[in-house]
Amino acid sequence: MPPIPEKLDADSVIDISHESLMRVWERLKNWTIEEANCAQLYRRLAETAALHEADKASLWRDRELQLAETWYEEQKPTAAWAERYQIGFASALVDYYSDLDVEARGKLQQARALAGSAGRRPLQALCAAWLALLDFVHNDAPALGRDLVLAFTLAAPDHHAARSRASMAAAMAYHHAGRFDLAQPWYARARRHATEEGDTATISALMHNMAALRASQAAQAAVLGPRARESDADTLYALIGAQSSGYFDDGIGRTALPVLHGVLRAQMFALQDRPREALAIYHAHLDAALAQGLERAECALRADMAWCHAQLGQQGLALAQARQAIAALRPHCDIDDVALTHGRLAAMHALLGDEAQARRQGQQAQAHWQRHVAAQAQVLEVLDEALAGLAVP
Repeated sequence: MPPIPEKLDADSVIDISHESLMRVWERLKNWTIEEANCAQLYRRLAETAALHEADKASLWRDRELQLAETWYEEQKPTAAWAERYQIGFASALVDYYSDLDVEARGKLQQARALAGSAGRRPLQALCAAWLALLDFVHNDAPALGRDLVLAFTLAAPDHHAARSRASMAAAMAYHHAGRFDLAQPWYARARRHATEEGDTATISALMHNMAALRASQAAQAAVLGPRARESDADTLYALIGAQSSGYFDDGIGRTALPVLHGVLRAQMFALQDRPREALAIYHAHLDAALAQGLERAECALRADMAWCHAQLGQQGLALAQARQAIAALRPHCDIDDVALTHGRLAAMHALLGDEAQARRQGQQAQAHWQRHVAAQAQVLEVLDEALAGLAVP
């Protein structure tokens, strides 16, 4: 604070040296509450804008739009004020939804570090929550554990944006590791926080991801293990989930996921021995689905198509799709998808009468499946250790 003789002006900096003054300064309290509310609304607005740019969320309308317009007219936020709360976060989200590559991960890590150095705990927690989702996608169990702990430690109980995403990451990790019983409470937390936030995009993603994981596990049970009854149940749940997710998206005007819903139904039709229906959907939607984020699973989807063609006696088409499935086996493919690909191709070659090729593909399937089982065990160990000591409501 300037010495007493100097006059104060608009650029003078005043350092409040004793907290007792802050406790009785009512206007300062109101300013603090108003600033916190503005920051929360702006973060939601910036996040929705980033998701919409990536075609992953609808524009605001009705009450949300009115609140945003009123806030903008009353507060007149500046670019400098906005950057204080975002610090590159929106840019990272666009990359996240574009291709889930290392650049998106790096930007989110940078935004988290900048938020931490600037003392922006809410943004730091939100970055950690989004990173946990990326950790899950990239099968990085140690990083997943660290980012979940950070997100839940930093996020206030009412920081619904961070807690919904961190809870969804925990739920999907448990589900993918074969423990749906442990995933269910985390799915419930994710939905509760997303509902409190009014975040329909996260609720939509939650419904779709749950159905997709059920579909994946139904296929694994049918193709790689003797669990036909579990496969039938998961197939039914996945179909119901895909249908419910589609209805929900129609209701909120979201247009980003119909193609993915279609591919999910095709997978389930293939499991129900409905090859014509499955192939019709695959041919209509596969290219678009690969462009929307399913490129990592292309090997398993094309193996599915090969199996459907073989069921219909279309040997040439079956072998052509099998070659494309093998060509789509790349280092970034998930181990369970690789196992499923070889398992489907083993069944296809057996149906076509090539026992030697069926045996080779079956051996590959079992080898990759054992690697997946080991990875599942590691994920469960990391999750149990990371989440055991957290008091998560």
